[in-house]
Amino acid sequence: VELNAAGLVEEVRFLWYVSMAIFIVGLLVSLVASNLASRWITRPIVQLLGGVDEIAKGNLRARVVTQSKNELGALASAFNLMAKSLEASQARNEEQQSLLRGLHRLGSQVASTLELPHMLSTAARGIRAICGGEEAYAGALGPREKSVRTWARSGPGDLSLTGWDTPVALLEEVLGSETRLLARHEFAAAGLSHILDRPGDYALAAPLRVSDQTLGVLVALGARGQFHPEAVSLAALFARQVSAAVGNARLYEQVRAVDRSKSEFLSIASHEVRTPL
Repeated sequence: VELNAAGLVEEVRFLWYVSMAIFIVGLLVSLVASNLASRWITRPIVQLLGGVDEIAKGNLRARVVTQSKNELGALASAFNLMAKSLEASQARNEEQQSLLRGLHRLGSQVASTLELPHMLSTAARGIRAICGGEEAYAGALGPREKSVRTWARSGPGDLSLTGWDTPVALLEEVLGSETRLLARHEFAAAGLSHILDRPGDYALAAPLRVSDQTLGVLVALGARGQFHPEAVSLAALFARQVSAAVGNARLYEQVRAVDRSKSEFLSIASHEVRTPL
């Protein structure tokens, strides 16, 4: 039996080449498949870590972007919700700080003068600026009076405040020492019947009190939606500052009255002593 060895060697060599080609192609396919699988698994994690790192640096507007629908997607949604909540909380804090700074500035402006009309005018502008409303009023008692007759207004147009009279007894009966949002049917009971013909269904009323004594009232008038959500607390804080300023103005007026009385007494006494001499 004779066999040609050259043909057998060629066949074996061909099989060896085919085996090597299959091995190399399989290796390349497995490398590409493993790389794609690795990216498919790690890309959401990398995106998640990038978004979390931005949030940790203080960029609360950053969001985790991922298309995963599995647990990583749920975790990314939770981080986005947390960042949104933190951003809203930061915005509220900044708004509150801005309001408090404005409140401090307005309080300083009110306390910068001892002239009651100018003080009330500043207070009316201040209560409207920080609390909202269509228009605002600030009133105070005169010396030895039982009604609020000195008024100032802030709002569009002109309005005569002559003859406005709010008995302190009615204010104390309805408000006491609390700042309240009054409905229109409560205006007359609080002694604010003179604003019944003004626009607005609600009045934010803050009494001015010093040592359990009512010295006046701050009133912001308008629709319910025109007032700041924290209008009652802001008005109460501002009313305390205005109350101290009004108390100082009243003391200043009393000192001036005493000084005028002293001057008049000394003038009369001097004249009466000089006459017999």
